Amino acid sequence: MKRTAAGKKLEARAVEIFGLTEDPREAGFILSDGTMLDLSGGRYGERGGVRFEDHTIISEAYYDENEKPIANHPKFDSSFDQVVWFQDKTGAIRFMPEYLAFYIRQEPTAAQEWTVQQIVGWSLHQKPPYYPIVEFQVPGRKHAKYEFPGDEPERVVAVIRSFFSRKMPNPWLAHGWVLPDGRYVPVVQRKDHKSVAASILRIHDKGKAFNRALRERWVRVGEATIQLPSPPDDSAFRRAVDHVRETSPADQDWEIRIEWWVGKQVVSYAVPILEFMELEGIGDLGRYPKAVW
Repeated sequence: MKRTAAGKKLEARAVEIFGLTEDPREAGFILSDGTMLDLSGGRYGERGGVRFEDHTIISEAYYDENEKPIANHPKFDSSFDQVVWFQDKTGAIRFMPEYLAFYIRQEPTAAQEWTVQQIVGWSLHQKPPYYPIVEFQVPGRKHAKYEFPGDEPERVVAVIRSFFSRKMPNPWLAHGWVLPDGRYVPVVQRKDHKSVAASILRIHDKGKAFNRALRERWVRVGEATIQLPSPPDDSAFRRAVDHVRETSPADQDWEIRIEWWVGKQVVSYAVPILEFMELEGIGDLGRYPKAVW
């Protein structure tokens, strides 16, 4: 993330107005240097210990003490657009301590990652403990929301890094289908996995073939992803796991994405390859970060 001169001015003005805090419960934004912007309302004499001000109050930082704009900004359609603009210009992470939710629009700095890790570590010692949520709202990419089931702080940062790393698909995991009878049908020559379903099912339309294949409990395997029929079937999942075990070197630093449709949303789990090899059933996925988009 490269901040512009305007972004630096906005960030400095925000600190001047709201101040900083070391108490995660009072924070509203995690700035590029890892510090937390104080939205406790302490500047109004509020008692603190909680986030009192709404994130939209950040628009006060758009003007200097003479009410002149710090930076040129577009016409905002809503008050929340002002929050988004601040994040895009400064790289700030919007934080909701009451839900332990981090809203990220661009790749965090190392200092921000460290602060996120520290906040998550702090939260796990609270009574009752908080479990973190990370939502990626990156322009030009699908939004993804991860809910962590009490994971270690390092895992949260690892998922953030993985999201922005854009690793190329794992070359050993070829496109293909695992059929209900356990057979694996690879894609030979063509990389379009839908053509396999269309050929076997004798359906000309590849989209219809793909949907029918999932309805008939086929499992798609490809690009480090296992796509299960919905609702997911444990036996189908086990067959896909067995296929990956047979075809992949277990010493590579990769994640396997396991996903299925729930209504109009996709539920997805990201599982490190070494841990994936140890899965015994679909119920084991509950301990891994879940994304919904």
